[in-house]
Amino acid sequence: MFTGKHQRFVALASCTLAACASFVSAQSWNVNGLAPYLDGDVFAHGIDGNMVVGSRRAGFGSPKAVMWNTATGTATLLGPWWASTSVAADASGSQQVGYLEHNGVSRASLWSGSESSWVDLSPAGANGSFASGVSNGEQVGRALFNSVSHAGKWSGTAASWTSLHPSGATSSYASGVHNGQQVGAANYGSGDRATMWTGSAASAVSLHPAGYASSRAWATSVAHQVGSVVVSGSTSHAAMWSGSASSFVDLHPAAAQLSEVLDVDGDYQVGYARFDGLDRAGVWMGSSQSWVDLGALITFEGAYSQATGISVAGDSVRVSGWWAVPGWDVQPVVFELVVPTPASVAVLLGAGVFAVRRRR
Repeated sequence: MFTGKHQRFVALASCTLAACASFVSAQSWNVNGLAPYLDGDVFAHGIDGNMVVGSRRAGFGSPKAVMWNTATGTATLLGPWWASTSVAADASGSQQVGYLEHNGVSRASLWSGSESSWVDLSPAGANGSFASGVSNGEQVGRALFNSVSHAGKWSGTAASWTSLHPSGATSSYASGVHNGQQVGAANYGSGDRATMWTGSAASAVSLHPAGYASSRAWATSVAHQVGSVVVSGSTSHAAMWSGSASSFVDLHPAAAQLSEVLDVDGDYQVGYARFDGLDRAGVWMGSSQSWVDLGALITFEGAYSQATGISVAGDSVRVSGWWAVPGWDVQPVVFELVVPTPASVAVLLGAGVFAVRRRR
């Protein structure tokens, strides 16, 4: 922990509906930093209940995979110690997935809550691999064969690798999975095309809507798939589908420069939109008009943020994310939906306070 001029305390306050955006009556959100405090650039990439996963880069070092338990206020470095780089990308139940680098090679990785639990998922013959999603014991990602990316899935071991690479595609990757449905993208020579699978390469379904330069899907809830479409150049619009290209919904908020959805659970979609050059974490409920600026909860001038994952269980809605200001360390957060009692007319502003260190 740093003190004196190298430490600042920043208040993160809850935001009522009226202060944020048009949403659902009587709902509000609050935000808290993750405990314990870790110095360096710390990103939260995914969430499942009380478990949050991400990465920490201290000083000028490489990122290292980390897992938080928000119920106990503890953090676990997943390592392993001998890896030059490691990142945890997603979590489900007792499992965490991501990748590590060792001797210049990336290897898809699976953990079960500790460094010693690490499992190498890299399939035979691959010269690199990455795991990006996990659900109910199934992991998805990509493996490089002769440096060509192939989408695929696992069930806990390297030997369980199943290729999802569609016939005719020049490259592909899987990004998310839920209850046996996988999503990602495939390229047939003219840009990525958002793609959905149900366990095999032959099951590939294109979600790419007509009239867009490219598209990609990051996550699925089975009922809905989310990601982005490229309108022109590099301008992306947040996107949602319901199992087909024709079901495409443009979630791009009014006045945003670009937007993207990174995760979905239940009726909620999370990601970010860019306004005046700054990314702002946000949440949707199925339409562009439903956008709520979660970045407004971070009351620090010039702050930028992204919402990276969501976990819904009954009335509990929790969103992982991160925020930063130029020249300061990136900090992980959890946004949480506050559901007031029927007698509540207004929700009191709350605050989550934690330390951030200015770079020297």
